[in-house]
Amino acid sequence: MAGRSRSGSKVGRRVGERGGARVRPPKAAGSLDAAGIDRVIRRHLGAFRKPGVLTVRPGFEIAGGRITGRPAIVVTVARKRARVPATQQLPDEIQGIPVDVRQSTPLQRLRARNPTHHAMVARYGRSEVREPEWPLERRVSDGKRLATLPKPVHPAAHADLKKPEIPYTPARVPLKPVTGKMTVLACASPDAGFTVLADFLKAVRSRLTVGLYDFTSGDILATLRQVLEKDDKSFCMVLDHPAPNPTANQSDEQTVATLRRADKRAKIDWALTRTDPEVAKWIFPSAYHIKVAVRDSAAFWLSSGNWNVSNQPNFAAKQASRGAYDTADRDWHLVVMHEGLARLFEAYIEHDFQVAGGEQTKGSRALHTAIKTATAAHQREQKAQPRAASSTPRVPFTLGKPQVFTNAQLTIQPLLTPDKGRLTSMYVDHVLALITSARRRLYMQTQYIHPSDEPGDRNFMRLVDACADAVRRRVDVRLILSQYENTPQYIELLHKAGLSGVLRIQDRVHNKGIVVDSGTVLVSSQNWSGDGTLRNRDAGVIIRHAGIARYFEQIFLEDWEKRADVRVK
Repeated sequence: MAGRSRSGSKVGRRVGERGGARVRPPKAAGSLDAAGIDRVIRRHLGAFRKPGVLTVRPGFEIAGGRITGRPAIVVTVARKRARVPATQQLPDEIQGIPVDVRQSTPLQRLRARNPTHHAMVARYGRSEVREPEWPLERRVSDGKRLATLPKPVHPAAHADLKKPEIPYTPARVPLKPVTGKMTVLACASPDAGFTVLADFLKAVRSRLTVGLYDFTSGDILATLRQVLEKDDKSFCMVLDHPAPNPTANQSDEQTVATLRRADKRAKIDWALTRTDPEVAKWIFPSAYHIKVAVRDSAAFWLSSGNWNVSNQPNFAAKQASRGAYDTADRDWHLVVMHEGLARLFEAYIEHDFQVAGGEQTKGSRALHTAIKTATAAHQREQKAQPRAASSTPRVPFTLGKPQVFTNAQLTIQPLLTPDKGRLTSMYVDHVLALITSARRRLYMQTQYIHPSDEPGDRNFMRLVDACADAVRRRVDVRLILSQYENTPQYIELLHKAGLSGVLRIQDRVHNKGIVVDSGTVLVSSQNWSGDGTLRNRDAGVIIRHAGIARYFEQIFLEDWEKRADVRVK
């Protein structure tokens, strides 16, 4: 497959004559914008037509695992190799613009090999695997811009694409902050997420209300089944229907069937997401992404983590399929004992259940099959992806064990998306205020940040811009993102946003937390995208309490020093 030229050839760098007219010297690479680099690409498209080369576009150079900030010609190849025949080598630069040759991502290879599978994963797959669309990215084989190519539609998806939208309505409970004395348990995965959640469920006496994105852990299912079978309890759950998690012990459909057998009166609805084949209408465009459980209307569990094996690993089982460090994620969790807040989250989940009740359908077997087939094809590409060795050693997780703050005086601001705030969405209003309040430290650990230039995402981008402004204000800003951000594509976008200099990558981060000035902490399920902060169903809390904030800050700093890496893999 193609690789960068080892001869140092430079295409078109000399000033020469063409048809008697003098050719002007090319602009310096640093002075060219994306459109100018695209013109150079089109003039020299033949230089990229080598075996295994997929696409070419304007971008920024990444060298030695770090973004340099130099404008570059970015080339993706099916398989990057250190040594290639001279006839297959790509140039080091063209007209003074560096050529950055990159290993294609699994999704990029899927797009090249099976555009229909790619379209299915892009629509029905998990949000974290989606990648930015570059307006000037071109297919090398014919020079056509990918953005102009027709997007294939699987025959089974035609009816789903016409699914009508219905407006979101909130529960009739105001999302106001609560100040007072309450008991809070804080913990983190992979250290203690499963044990805390299992204990929370086992303590249910009469009523459990749950809103979830993914429920595929066999151990959590067994625990909940025993709870429901033991006594006469009320159980209500709204569940999303995402593509299968690689660590799943069973599918979400099997989870629901098992719970209905355990409790004949169980109230379970599929959430009204646009991509769910089990519902007739939609409210939430890409996910019912909430992770909240309310126990006996008196306490609630809230997390960044789903009820699956990677987010809630059961290490005590000593079976890889039930929890292993190689597949375990970093997540933050809370259990809050406060009746008012518990009833608030309970009301919103029950309202979601009532709204979804009239729109449940049997679904399309053909569409389910098509989604699973496309997902499996993508997972095969993921398994075939070359992996660079991490430069950070694996170290034991020691700081996420449960800590209880008893009868603590604090303030909690509940956050629900897509609920409206005073100016924009409730989440954006309050998190923007949190970020702009930072005077000394702003620490954020989240699965991904997906910058967007879509008009509908402008309020989300205010959050990204506020982080960049904090950097300019000389706040100690530190961002830890997961391997899903660990494609140079998103690093380029974050560089344009002014954040690449404060960024580190940590494998298997599923968290969505922020700590400001060691005194305030956000624990939530909202990923940083337009959908995540504005349109999907998500939940979080901002807690103003120095002890709880410092608990999570210590975990963040340990990850920053011992597990996060400045290099792009």
